Amino acid sequence: MTTTTIKYFAFAHLPAPLQLVSKPIGELAQQFEQQLPDGPEKSAGMRKLLEAKDCFVRAALEAPKPAEPTPQPPAGRPAQGTVPSAYNRMQPHQVRVLEEKRGLDEQKQKLEAFMETPTFAQLENDEQGRLHAQLAAMASYSRILGERIAGFEGAAP
Repeated sequence: MTTTTIKYFAFAHLPAPLQLVSKPIGELAQQFEQQLPDGPEKSAGMRKLLEAKDCFVRAALEAPKPAEPTPQPPAGRPAQGTVPSAYNRMQPHQVRVLEEKRGLDEQKQKLEAFMETPTFAQLENDEQGRLHAQLAAMASYSRILGERIAGFEGAAP
C-alpha cells in the first residue's frame, strides 16, 4: 500500500528551475515508498520529507532571478545529469529540451525495466506489441532530442 502523501511529490508540472529542486526529493520519496514497509514511522518520515520539499521549492521561488544571463556558447555537449550551473550558458528553450530529454530517457529506462518483469511476460501479445512500439517511439524521440542538443553546440547564443 502506498502512503497518501506520495502524490504530492510530483514535479513534472513545475517550471524547469523548480523541478531542479523538487525532482531529486520526489525521486527519493519514490525510492522510500518502494523500499520501506508501511507503518507510522514511514508515514511520519514521508510527511516530513514533503514539508522539507515544500520549503526548498518556496526557497527557490524566493531566489533572485538574474536580470539577463550573459549568453555564452556551451563548452561542450551537456551530458545527462548536467549540473544546473551549465544551464546558465544556455537559452531557456535549450534548457527545456535538456530537461525534456532527461525525463523521456528516465521514462524509457523504466519501461525497459518493466519489460524485463514477470508482469510484462503475462500481458497479452497485443499489449506487449503496443509497449514495444511505445519504446521504439520513445527511442526515436530521444534520438531527435539528442540531435537538437548536439546542434546547440554550434548555434550562436
